[in-house]
Amino acid sequence: MAGGGGRRARGAGAWRPAFRAEQDARSAGRDVRLVREAGAARRVSGAAERARGGRLSRARGDGGRQTGDVCLLVVLSRIVPEWPLIVAANRDEQYARPADPVMVLREQPRTLGGRDRLAGGTWLAVNEHGVVAGLTNQPMQRLPTRRSRGAIPLKLTEGADAGHAVAAFTSSATPAEFNPCWALAADRSGLFYLDLTRADALVAIELEPGVYILENRALGAPSPKVDRVRARLGDVAAREPDDVLDALCAVLTDHVITAAPEGDDAWSQLVSRASACCVHTEVYGTRSSVLIRVPRAPDAPPQMWGSDGPSCTHPRRPLATTFRNRR
Repeated sequence: MAGGGGRRARGAGAWRPAFRAEQDARSAGRDVRLVREAGAARRVSGAAERARGGRLSRARGDGGRQTGDVCLLVVLSRIVPEWPLIVAANRDEQYARPADPVMVLREQPRTLGGRDRLAGGTWLAVNEHGVVAGLTNQPMQRLPTRRSRGAIPLKLTEGADAGHAVAAFTSSATPAEFNPCWALAADRSGLFYLDLTRADALVAIELEPGVYILENRALGAPSPKVDRVRARLGDVAAREPDDVLDALCAVLTDHVITAAPEGDDAWSQLVSRASACCVHTEVYGTRSSVLIRVPRAPDAPPQMWGSDGPSCTHPRRPLATTFRNRR
């Protein structure tokens, strides 16, 4: 994971993880995760969290097994001076699950994102202030008694900055309120990682500037897909801004399978094919693709491009005019 350790969220009085203690413990060989629970920060082992972020679930579902959502979220935070926030994302889902392409999800603040017609909400949202939030699901059987995870990006983009949104969310949400997932929320000046896979605690960490790649595993968990993306992007800081977008577009259309099948059965073959950045199988695959970049000027609106389908076969159209310039 690029970038350094974490910091407390701006205005996030509800949780104050001792990030220096976390870094010291890791350097001493003790893997810890600092979380907010019952009004106090405490340390817990990170091994169990990484174990939850493994391969696709074998839970029973349509046809006996369901794949779960397999997505890719790439965030460049404070790396390109002209564009302090750049986001690229592929949403992978079963073809049969109905969804709307990028649309206006809310007027105040004006917020764009795709919409899940089945459960409501969205997997990625950006508002007129340049606040972006996206999530990836932990592959497992969904519990119908829990709230839709699609509400999370909407909650995290309710205001003018990500720090206060994260603080408000972590102070009001309960750990078992949603089915397990991971989320990233960012603006021009900060990036936050949320881990909602624990039943007893909600993890929230502010991240240093860097390149962060989130798939359907915990941030920083071993992943051949993440390794592939990082290798393809190379030294982002040395690229021209438009070259950065070109590199991200290449990542979103990359069909290289990064994990060999563990067996000869159809399920193993399916899981292997899902390890590509751009996924194509018989039952599910990449359903949409989004590129977002937020300019340095605080009054300038975000720029956004989206494709209703995999961007390897569907044109990515500009959506910049959907935001009003707030000058």
